Amino acid sequence: MASTDREALVALFRSTGGAGWRQRGNWDTDAAIAIWNGVEVNDQGRVVKLSLKLKSLRGPIPPGISALESLSLGYNELDSNIPPELGDLRQLQTLYLNSNRLTGPIPVELGRLAVLEYLSLGGNELTGPIPRELGNLAALQYFSLGYNELSGPIPSELGHLSALKRLYLSNNQLSGTIPEALGKLTALQGLYLHRNKLSGPIPKELGELSRLEMLWLNDNSLTGPIPRELGNLAALRDLNLSYNKLSGPIPSELGHLSALKELYLHNNQLSGPIPVELGRLAVLGYLRLEVNELTGPIPSELGHLSVLKRLNLSGNQLSGPIPVELGRLAALEYLSLGANELTGHIPRQLGDLGALYTLDLSYNKLEGPIPVELGRLALLEYLSLGGNELSGPIPRELGNLVALQHLNLGSNELSGPIPSELGHLSALKQLHLYSNQLSGTIPKELGALRQLGHLWIPNNQFSRLWHTLGQDQTGSMAARPGTLPVDLARLLDRFDGLVTLDLSRNPWEHPPEAIVAGGVQAVRGYYDAMFKGGTTAVTRPLKVVIIGKETVGKTSLRRSITTGGPCMTQNGGVESTVHVDVEDHKVDGHPIRIFDCAGQVVYYGLLQLFLTPRAVYLLVWDAAKASEMDGLNLEDLAIAPWLRYLTFRVPDANVILVGNKWDRVVRTRGTVADDVECESRRWLKSWMEKAHGHQPHGLSLEDGVSLVSCAQSGLGVSAPAFGGGTGWPCDKSTPGLFHRMIYDPVDDKRTVTMHLPPSYRLALEMLEELASSSRRKAEQRTRGITRADLEEKWHAKVAELNGAGTPVAAPEAAMPGAILIRKWEGGLVEYGNYVFLDVEWFATVLDPLFSHRRDSYGDIDLGGIRVTNLASLRRLDNEHVFEPQLAEELWTPELAPHLLLALKSAGLTFPLPNDPNGGLVILLRMDTTRPPEYGIKLEQVHKASEADLRLTVACSFSLGLPPGFVERLLARCCHMGYPFPFWRYGALIVGNGAEKGLFSLSVEYSEEDKILALEVFGGCEEVHAWAALSKVLSVMIKMLSEFPGLPCELMFFCPQHKTKGMPIRTTDGRPGSCLVEESYFCQLCQDREAGIDLLAAALQVVEFSDEKFLDEPLREQFAENAEKVARQGCALWPGMNYEVEVSGPASSGISPGIQAPAQIRSSNQAPVQSGSSSQASTEGSPPSQVSGTPWYQDVKTLVGAASVACLTVFGVFAAKEDDDPRLWGVFLGVGMLLIGAEFVLIAREHKLLCCKPRVEAASAV
Repeated sequence: MASTDREALVALFRSTGGAGWRQRGNWDTDAAIAIWNGVEVNDQGRVVKLSLKLKSLRGPIPPGISALESLSLGYNELDSNIPPELGDLRQLQTLYLNSNRLTGPIPVELGRLAVLEYLSLGGNELTGPIPRELGNLAALQYFSLGYNELSGPIPSELGHLSALKRLYLSNNQLSGTIPEALGKLTALQGLYLHRNKLSGPIPKELGELSRLEMLWLNDNSLTGPIPRELGNLAALRDLNLSYNKLSGPIPSELGHLSALKELYLHNNQLSGPIPVELGRLAVLGYLRLEVNELTGPIPSELGHLSVLKRLNLSGNQLSGPIPVELGRLAALEYLSLGANELTGHIPRQLGDLGALYTLDLSYNKLEGPIPVELGRLALLEYLSLGGNELSGPIPRELGNLVALQHLNLGSNELSGPIPSELGHLSALKQLHLYSNQLSGTIPKELGALRQLGHLWIPNNQFSRLWHTLGQDQTGSMAARPGTLPVDLARLLDRFDGLVTLDLSRNPWEHPPEAIVAGGVQAVRGYYDAMFKGGTTAVTRPLKVVIIGKETVGKTSLRRSITTGGPCMTQNGGVESTVHVDVEDHKVDGHPIRIFDCAGQVVYYGLLQLFLTPRAVYLLVWDAAKASEMDGLNLEDLAIAPWLRYLTFRVPDANVILVGNKWDRVVRTRGTVADDVECESRRWLKSWMEKAHGHQPHGLSLEDGVSLVSCAQSGLGVSAPAFGGGTGWPCDKSTPGLFHRMIYDPVDDKRTVTMHLPPSYRLALEMLEELASSSRRKAEQRTRGITRADLEEKWHAKVAELNGAGTPVAAPEAAMPGAILIRKWEGGLVEYGNYVFLDVEWFATVLDPLFSHRRDSYGDIDLGGIRVTNLASLRRLDNEHVFEPQLAEELWTPELAPHLLLALKSAGLTFPLPNDPNGGLVILLRMDTTRPPEYGIKLEQVHKASEADLRLTVACSFSLGLPPGFVERLLARCCHMGYPFPFWRYGALIVGNGAEKGLFSLSVEYSEEDKILALEVFGGCEEVHAWAALSKVLSVMIKMLSEFPGLPCELMFFCPQHKTKGMPIRTTDGRPGSCLVEESYFCQLCQDREAGIDLLAAALQVVEFSDEKFLDEPLREQFAENAEKVARQGCALWPGMNYEVEVSGPASSGISPGIQAPAQIRSSNQAPVQSGSSSQASTEGSPPSQVSGTPWYQDVKTLVGAASVACLTVFGVFAAKEDDDPRLWGVFLGVGMLLIGAEFVLIAREHKLLCCKPRVEAASAV
């Protein structure tokens, strides 16, 4: 029989690639089998034990050795089915086949191993059901089938395994209910059924497992209440029921589990109060109840949990104050109470939690000051108090938190300056102070924060970027030649190195808001000129924008404002505005600039040129129509759409409601005005509640309604004379409209004063003179100038002044600064190397492309311009394709290239592929309905494609998208491939040229559902599909920066289960938001392959867009998959220009907006700014800034060598059976850790070959 054993061992050696084994020893030699490595024989020479773990065995498992008592082949690469013959090893007591690649079903023959005590088949790819015959293994103590692909129910026969101590069935696809028979396993100490598809209630019979120490049922679909009987498990140490659908209250009986150390009930639907009995769990170290529906107060009894390390109650509906008793938890390291309804003050006793490293109290209703005692938390790394009602100053004591990496105090009512002591936070990476009432300057000490990557301070009251400088009595800066102060230069350098910088929506004076929006370099140029030439106060015109529905009389109102008398647009009166008209005027000696915006401008995607902060918006509505309505309808009056659009575009705008045509009102004027104002406020409040957390302050809808009429007279009322700025033609409300435009509600003048260096003032005057002269010359159609010609004119002007004895200090940045100011005011448009000096003319010449008006002959109306190319004209009319030849007729050959570039940059056109005439598609002219051929083409593409993975991203816009947004998005993305078909709200884009067949991308917006759906098909390891998807996401996110009030939620969908989805793990990182966790299983379908594919795709998109879809710790955790999807050189998308120019008054600003999380670039360009969605992770450390230094490669080599050395030493010790296993176990552990580190570094190396973040000015208002 010994010879038979030898033959079996040789067969095993040869069938499993013995030549490639590690530490073969004497295998397949003439030596006695007793001295073969891993072989143990009995006195009769029979093989009774075979241990070949970690030998790199490959291939199938041959039939066994009949006398074998122990077989250990775990941690190899065996890839066959499990041989049924193993069931013949009647003396087998131990069978370890775990961590291989075994496939197929579990043989029912294993049920014949009557003396088997240890059965481990986990970590393979086994499929099919669990055989009922395994219930016959009466001696079994350890049973592990985890991490396979087993399906079907859990056999009730497993309840016969009376000796069983550990049962591992986790991470499979088991379904059905948990058998009640498992309650008979009285010897059971550990029950692990997590991450399956189990449903139904938790059996109360599990409460009879008196020896049970570990119960993990998490990540299933269990329903019903938590059985009270679980309170009988006196030996229980870990209870994990998280990520299920459990409902009802938390049983108070759980307070009887005196040995409990970890309690996880998070991400269920539990309701009711937190039982006070939980305060009796004296040894409890972890308590997680977040993301449920718990109500009531936080029990003060939780303060008795003296060894508690982690307490997470976030995402519930808890109310009342934070118990001061929580300050007694001396061992507490993590405290999260965010997203509840807690009230009162933050207890100063929390400052006694000396071990705390994370404190999250965000998004509650906490009020009062921030306790200075929090400055004693020396180990604190993460502090989030945002989204409350905290007031008072930021405590200087927070500067003592030297370990702090993330500080979020945004969306509160904090006031005063930013303490300079925050400059002591040397580890700080993210600083969120947005949406408060902070004022003063930016402390120079922030320039010393070398780790700082993200700074958000929008929506505050900062007026000066730098500290106050000496001024004379007139407010002018005394000239003081010199260079930038060292501290200011250091601060600007720090700003220039940030990943994300948002300074928007502050009333900046030094430098002006327009310069701040221009980026760090613009600010640097301003200060350089200021320190060389000083500054003077320059009064700019107050911007008044008239908006409203067509035919409500906006143009008549504008003319009435400028003339001081009635002016009608009917009966031969003023011609209606088709695009936009701009006029200058003075009221009480104060200059105003009036923009009359036609209603249809909003649909052209051009309105962002005119809607800017610090302006007064007159929202005109038809009072006569309102008075005839039975029920007031703000949609029909076009009040709601304009309030909605202003919320998106300029959320801090001042809006005055103006009712025109009041002389035709059929009922009491005051009643109409009161009804409209009341309904508008109600609607706006409801709208802001929908956007809660995205736009906390919102529009300022000023009190009162101005009722006007531009008619000569009406109902016997004659127009009174204008005078003193307080009266208004037919405006019977008090104060008059003129007064309301010029003065704010507290009667302070709405002055627009900029402190500018002399060179900036001169350059601004030159721009305005050029714009004015272009208007006077009717024959001059261009009204624009190239940047080169403009710079030449400016330098000639500077030389002239210098020659006349009037030196101009620091002229280099003056003209770019003047252009920024004019753009900020909506006075000019700049695209590429061309400047359109007259924005009114710019809108006029583009109008024929978007207008659907026709003349009396039924032909398209081009504003009186005669064209001879009728074929191109018909194509524009019928196919919505604009040919460059037609552009030359419309605009002259000299101007056409510049306007075509402007159209492309604004996202209003895209080139039609393979078009012989170079046609440009104008989506804004097309139908919004999906064409019928879409489905046919989609099916054809998928059949012809070699795609092995589908990924869907749903972008949900709870408030809808602004008009023109989808069309501009598609126009900027359709050039990535061949778009066919395409329509106004969608397109199917397939790979073209070298990318043909490598990807397809479907983009479609549903106006009804308010969801933009992106679906890409491609190969997991191919770069093109994920680059295309990333391109669309990045362009969309950059466009969102134009609309800071618009919330967007991104959701990834499981590739194999498209109908279900949940938010991916973004930087707000609440538990349950991540589709794929450590096990790589999809959390929805529990499919491991789907999870890995989803993870691979998500990582690839992350690499391209630099979007923080995954927290940085999560990236590291998933790093081993990065190698699968990242390839060298993958950052380049052939023929794609990642840089996207966004039109607008501040198209190159510092401020991307707090809701604009990312942008992308190609690897041969300078990096582009990226940002974050919202709050940093509440469960992990915040994302760190990615470094681009090459040290990863050296460290990777060193770590690799060290891991090999450790595993070699381990092999030497492991080969000697008499050595202490703890000794070689240390080397094994260290070696495996180093291998893990090497995987991480490999992934990081690939990331360095893809996109890297940087700071650059981004577009926003």
